[in-house]
Amino acid sequence: MLLDRNSQSIKLIDFGLAQRISEKEDIRALMGTAEFIAPEVVSYERLSLATDMWSIGVITYILLSGASPFLGDSQQETYHNITALNYEFDQEYFENASD
Repeated sequence: MLLDRNSQSIKLIDFGLAQRISEKEDIRALMGTAEFIAPEVVSYERLSLATDMWSIGVITYILLSGASPFLGDSQQETYHNITALNYEFDQEYFENASD
């Protein structure tokens, strides 16, 4: 979200399900908004810092392009796109992004 109507500063929100995990813990979870979750969430594998970094990558893609990299016509298709790493940098969406 934008910090306020006249701002160009963004604010990350919706940490209602957030929790700290250590590298020693074996945490697995099936939660999150489908188009932002990492493949290990879909596959019910161990979560790590990489899980969060994936979501940050998806957010960055959306901020730069205005399009969602994995969004399908259904939640199942979105999950398939995530686990198949099915995305591309379509020139149409990135024409205004610098190299």
